[in-house]
Amino acid sequence: MAKLICISGMNRGDEFALMQGANLLGRGKECQIILFDRKASRVHCRIVKEGTYFAIEDMGSTNGTLLNSKSLAKKMILRFDDRIAIGGTLLLFSDKGVGDLLQQTVTDVAAELHEKRYDKLAGDAAKSVEKTQHAHHHHGSATYSGTDPSVVKPSGVRGFFHRLFHPGG
Repeated sequence: MAKLICISGMNRGDEFALMQGANLLGRGKECQIILFDRKASRVHCRIVKEGTYFAIEDMGSTNGTLLNSKSLAKKMILRFDDRIAIGGTLLLFSDKGVGDLLQQTVTDVAAELHEKRYDKLAGDAAKSVEKTQHAHHHHGSATYSGTDPSVVKPSGVRGFFHRLFHPGG
């Protein structure tokens, strides 16, 4: 079943089933999908199910509607995984439930970490910690313990995260 899943904003976590015909979105009582967002107009936009497809159009809202980060200037066809921004509210057009969406998010994050070569970065961080501990041990610290995490310099940890999220930089 096609639906909108609110992924950020005051309605976060809410799911809204989309029905045949017009589905009005906004702050007004006349809307089928009521958003708790001050930047949403009373009747902000509408999603229309026509046969087997859905289309979205802005209803002359004050702050506009974004579809996949682009201003919606005319009626557009929606595709699953499209993102609709209305004020501070972000909605995902989906045919998946929240559980499926969370599973997909975890899978996407794992793939991104793999692309950034997390295993190599973790190995580099371990070597950095080892060097720091080794240097600290050889400088005669009376409090050194081979497993004492306090000997890791904050810059080493900061460097690890910097390399994790800014590879090659």
